[in-house]
Amino acid sequence: MISELSAFDPDKGDEIEFSILPGENSELFEVRQGNQLHILTTPDFEKQSNYVLTVSAKDSAGNEAFQQINVLIQDLNESPIDLSVSASSFDENIANGSVVAKLDSSDPDKDDTYTYSLVPGNGSQNNNAFTIDGDQLKIVESPDFESKSSYAIRLQTKDSGGLTFERSFTLTVN
Repeated sequence: MISELSAFDPDKGDEIEFSILPGENSELFEVRQGNQLHILTTPDFEKQSNYVLTVSAKDSAGNEAFQQINVLIQDLNESPIDLSVSASSFDENIANGSVVAKLDSSDPDKDDTYTYSLVPGNGSQNNNAFTIDGDQLKIVESPDFESKSSYAIRLQTKDSGGLTFERSFTLTVN
């Protein structure tokens, strides 16, 4: 239930029947138990933040009043849904502290901000070989292909509301 509908009728004790008139978005809502307005789908603020409906209130004598109502959807923080690196390989013999990839997050909440970290878990064997500065993944020591040709790391993105997403990557040395 998203709202209770009410109407004033000067005839005391008269029953009011509420209905939603046909129109844009009317099929997404229904009136239950006499006066409870329900939405039939899960709303998504990013797709539509406001629904306009026309509601009818009819008494037992057939007198009817109409009211247009706005159903406003609240924007809730949603978890990031993906994490990516700009490159999956980098050259050997680059300088200590070189940037090897830029980090990016996908999130239903447009314009969210993110912090990145290396986290323990499946695929984190070589986390200690890297640091993160903002959205840049940096290698701690210059890589040498002959001694190590790939690195397994696990990254986490955290949005401004504290929700997270983790992913493992294998980065190769050219």
